Amino acid sequence: MLYHAQEVIINCTEARTRQLEDLEAAFADLCDDDSEENVKKWAAVPGMKKLGDLVLSLKDRMGTPDYEMVHQAGLTCDYSELPHHISTVEEIDNLMSSVKHLLKALPKPTLITIARSSLDEYCPSEQVDSIQDRMLKELRSVYGSLDVHLEY
Repeated sequence: MLYHAQEVIINCTEARTRQLEDLEAAFADLCDDDSEENVKKWAAVPGMKKLGDLVLSLKDRMGTPDYEMVHQAGLTCDYSELPHHISTVEEIDNLMSSVKHLLKALPKPTLITIARSSLDEYCPSEQVDSIQDRMLKELRSVYGSLDVHLEY
């Protein structure tokens, strides 16, 4: 039983490593050539359809996306225990206020990505939806109407 569990973990880790290598190759290639033909080629690779959708969306919004930055933003592999802290409503209120204050001081962004961090339990499951809703409310109060795409 223990051997089987270790084998499953090793297989999962190896699959994730291959996935990261494939994404790195795709983004490196897109830095050189993000033509429609090349994007379609990558989108046809098993497991990469969403990459094609992402590239098309980024090109619509940004013209020439920084693919290296997009790739680096997606690299999150944690090998250590995550801190465990359930924030109080007051702490969340204070953090939301701080974020809103910061956003008002910055230029309007083209794209905002919010990491829920719930699958790894960094954000407690019982708080993740309310925190996301609060964050979207703050973003709307600063930027007005938003085009929100929820992908979990």
